[in-house]
Amino acid sequence: MRKTFTDFGKTWFSWIKIFLGFELLLFMPYLIFIRSADPLFAFELLHFFAAVFTLGAGVSLLFFPTLLYGLNVEKHIEQKIKEKTDTKDILTQQKVSEIEAKLKAVLDQEKIFLNRGYSIHNLALDTGVPGYLLTLFINHHLDCSFSDFINQKRIDEACLLIDSGNYNHLSINGLAELAGFNNRNSFTQAFQKFKNIPPSAYIKSSKEKTGK
Repeated sequence: MRKTFTDFGKTWFSWIKIFLGFELLLFMPYLIFIRSADPLFAFELLHFFAAVFTLGAGVSLLFFPTLLYGLNVEKHIEQKIKEKTDTKDILTQQKVSEIEAKLKAVLDQEKIFLNRGYSIHNLALDTGVPGYLLTLFINHHLDCSFSDFINQKRIDEACLLIDSGNYNHLSINGLAELAGFNNRNSFTQAFQKFKNIPPSAYIKSSKEKTGK
């Protein structure tokens, strides 16, 4: 995991080094001209350098806004996966079995996928498996995206809650929150996708079967 974020942070570190380098250069006019030139000229030159470097920083942010608003970690991980020449060499059967066991322990037993906003970076931290390996495993071995992988587990859990009859007092909004979704719409869309019916219809059918 540290390696994943170290690679990801190279762009940030490079930018900070360049920016700080420009800032340090602001002292150059003072050091060069403080004794050999008119102090007023050195003062004006310092302001000129400051204006140029500030403009340079602004132009850099204009063409590379991700430096300011944040880089996309998931795209970075996907790019790292594309750079791998052969996924079979990475996801050996032993590695697949290891990842499956860790996912089962973290997801099926602890059910931390019910936490709202749970991301692949959280999963990597919880399982101890690097993010790019998890992405590779989910995309190629399970043939789905991370969001579908997590949402399907959430919908399965929501169905268990509904079938138990212990949560009939909850609205769809309440079930959505309990299942880890941010809102009713995302819950309804995911439910429709994985169960082919809206949650309201499933709730009605479950009540008819259980008589609760």
